[in-house]
Amino acid sequence: MRLPVTATDTYGHYDPSLDVDDVLVLEDGVPQQIKSVRHIPANVLLVLDTGGDMNGLGGLSKSTRVTRGVALRVISRLRSGDRIAVLQSASQAELLQPWTSDVDKLQQVLKTKLFATKRSRIFETMTKAAHLLSDQPEGSRHVILITDGVESPGGKVAVDEAIKQLVAARATVHIISYTEFVRQKDDRNPSNITAGVRPPSSDPISANDPTLPPGATRSPSFGIGIRFDPAMTNWQYLRHLPQGESRTLFASLCRLFDYKWYGKEPATEAEYREARAIAERLLAPTETAHAA
Repeated sequence: MRLPVTATDTYGHYDPSLDVDDVLVLEDGVPQQIKSVRHIPANVLLVLDTGGDMNGLGGLSKSTRVTRGVALRVISRLRSGDRIAVLQSASQAELLQPWTSDVDKLQQVLKTKLFATKRSRIFETMTKAAHLLSDQPEGSRHVILITDGVESPGGKVAVDEAIKQLVAARATVHIISYTEFVRQKDDRNPSNITAGVRPPSSDPISANDPTLPPGATRSPSFGIGIRFDPAMTNWQYLRHLPQGESRTLFASLCRLFDYKWYGKEPATEAEYREARAIAERLLAPTETAHAA
């Protein structure tokens, strides 16, 4: 029987001096005889989940920049002689880098070949990871998943099957979860969306009406304010919008944009007019009614 063992000192640093006398293995409380301790290089498979623009945990999608940074940090902490391969979970499982111990090559691959996509096939990628690991020596197989665990709809591999195959590969599985990376909506990190009375300066009617005194308006106007964040997508903003007409209109605009941009279809004149009309309705202030 082979048991993978990692020895570290009190500071968490790898200890290469481990020998037979340093190891105690118990089975049902009974010490077992240890015949040898072998120091073998690790075979580490990085599974990087960069797909699923609309599937982010807590309404916030994964960040390819963060995924790349974590992967580079993992690589920097591996020992000389360890071999690494890189799988990307995007619209399909994609092998970015076969097994190699060339750290410079791995860094270049992560910086130039890792891209975000609309869909994530994390379960399909897990099954491909199991096949790649099966060719490596037992006791040295490691897989590191950097993911939020969300599979885009339409995948052909179920989560149970993916886990079953990964377990059968007899690999040590490490999961770096996006739970700690994504920004959660709380009091310390408020939403980028605000709703309520518009300030007079943002109301085009009162701001440009010379018949009214400065700062005055005929009646309060209400609308949606967005604090721009380049890291957020259209659909992430949508999730923060309150229920109502503005949310419905914005969803229609996002959907129309996705069809044209990602489908690479030219917009017709009718579609342009439809989008313009929706945008104008979104930007127009809503006047409150007063009883006579």
